[in-house]
Amino acid sequence: MKKIITLLCILAGITISCETEDTLGVSAVTNYPIITINGAQTVFVDASGTFTDLGAESKEGENVIETSTSTSKGTYFGKEISSMTPDKYTVSYSAVNKDGFTGSAGRTIWVYKDGDLNTSLEGIYLSDVQRAPSFTPLAQYDDMKHVMIYKTSGDTYAISHGIGGYYDIGRGYGPSYAAKSGTITVNDIATNDYTMATCTIPGWGLAIDIQQFTVNPSDDTITYSGVGDFGNGTFKVQLKKVKF
Repeated sequence: MKKIITLLCILAGITISCETEDTLGVSAVTNYPIITINGAQTVFVDASGTFTDLGAESKEGENVIETSTSTSKGTYFGKEISSMTPDKYTVSYSAVNKDGFTGSAGRTIWVYKDGDLNTSLEGIYLSDVQRAPSFTPLAQYDDMKHVMIYKTSGDTYAISHGIGGYYDIGRGYGPSYAAKSGTITVNDIATNDYTMATCTIPGWGLAIDIQQFTVNPSDDTITYSGVGDFGNGTFKVQLKKVKF
């Protein structure tokens, strides 16, 4: 990308020729940094493995320039990617050209564990959500990407979106509006016996209770209700497990 800067002499509304002036009639061209990501822009990595970043190349015109790289902590659970904790991570690349103009690009990494829904709820899911009072399906809240469930200890699991990403993903409000900190303790998967902890939406300080949590191994789905302490605060959630 090029930016053209042209200097003209203007006096009393009249453009004056600057051909004989050394400091006028000058054009400057700057090439903005162009960053090319090596490999896929979105990557899925099993938590039992490792993530190796393929990096990116930055150019100013035809010249390769230095690329700076940084990796975020997990979006929903806040761990470093080196822990391989299931979560969404971002690798950010940036470069600065000789004129001080910057360019940037990013890669998304999803670290996951893949349970079978008979012995483990772990996985990465697509989400469909409907809200009270009508519970009318809307395309905006179908096949939302992604909800994660992973085991924290024993038979207890953390869920990244207590109401399936309704505000965070569907409304596009961002991670501060995901219903976080919810946990599911499995008493008996076969009989759908679970103990759920209350989620909270940090952006508003609202509480959400997970109820009627049901696992369906035959079609790789989990269904439940999220009931909030606010008006029309009941959400029907269906999670469909992504198969890798």
